[in-house]
Amino acid sequence: MGSPNTSTSHDDCIGHDTSISCPKTTYSPTRKACHKSPKPTYHQKRAKAAVQPHRQEIVNRASKIKTVENSPANPRQLRVLRMVYDEITNYPKEHWMALIAIVIHRSFNQVKHWFSNERQKNKGGDCIPWKTNLGENIRIRPLARDLSSEWSDELFEATLMVFHFRLIKLLRWEEENDPPSQLSR
Repeated sequence: MGSPNTSTSHDDCIGHDTSISCPKTTYSPTRKACHKSPKPTYHQKRAKAAVQPHRQEIVNRASKIKTVENSPANPRQLRVLRMVYDEITNYPKEHWMALIAIVIHRSFNQVKHWFSNERQKNKGGDCIPWKTNLGENIRIRPLARDLSSEWSDELFEATLMVFHFRLIKLLRWEEENDPPSQLSR
């Protein structure tokens, strides 16, 4: 007979000595065809491989940023984080979070934890499952879907940069045009 470690199916035990117990097989149902996600195309695989070095470079640059771990985000940083969370996605991809970290000059872990904590605090909010032009699954906000039907790394980066630039200009304008505070008297 076979060793106790050999796996046999229940059918193999039929007609054999009944004093030997037959190992039970575990039932593992296959997934229905409707639940399988489509496989990425050849062109999507090639495009993803082409952007991978750039993504890795962004993550590497973000990992080099050192900030005090428990320092609160300043108003500019918070507004950028809030814009991405509220208007684009509350589940940014890893290299998107790394790009945010670079733009607002916070450590990658701080940005990652901010999104995690924010999702814990605000469990609601609409999120739409979406596929990028590379065939990757992401979750975006309805406002982001209305902005563009094809979200990509380039579109995210451009949106983030434009928002950050406009925010810096607005904050400088407010700083220059604010009346002096009463503390300086």
